Amino acid sequence: MTPPTWTDIVAAHLERFPDAEPVDLYKLVHQASLGIGHLIDNDVEARGMLADEARDLDLTPREWEEVVEPIRPGGELVRVHLRPYLRAGGSLERLLTAMLRTQDLLDAVSLTALAANLGTVRGVVHAIDQDQRFDRRAFDVLLHDLATAGFPARHHSDAFRELYDPHYRVVLLATLED
Repeated sequence: MTPPTWTDIVAAHLERFPDAEPVDLYKLVHQASLGIGHLIDNDVEARGMLADEARDLDLTPREWEEVVEPIRPGGELVRVHLRPYLRAGGSLERLLTAMLRTQDLLDAVSLTALAANLGTVRGVVHAIDQDQRFDRRAFDVLLHDLATAGFPARHHSDAFRELYDPHYRVVLLATLED
């Protein structure tokens, strides 16, 4: 199987989440570029948050969720969607270990590289053939505004959370397969 490119990742994301807003695509590229180490303050807290989220999670299948969703070209960094992961018998301890190992192993890129990735994705968004549901102009404005602010991490849009109820963790795929 050919490793995914930004074009593959963006096209799959917009197909899977047709009502994604510009901030949701920005979040994907931000996670793919910088990882999510800032979200893990300590092992105990991460374990508790994961356990609480899994305990309260409605495991009803969602048509757009696969166990893993590649988010970085090459496919080595993925979102592990909790619902299908848990339905398949996935271990929370194994996922936590993968999260912590990812935090230790992931070489976060610089903000300059993040800006380059966002520029590439901007070009992909403008080039791919789709039904024009994604607001390209708003994506351009968002990128400009967030560049001025130093590319901070952002939450998913309210609409994305309402429609898709995302529950995932970002890990290096190899750390989950060990």
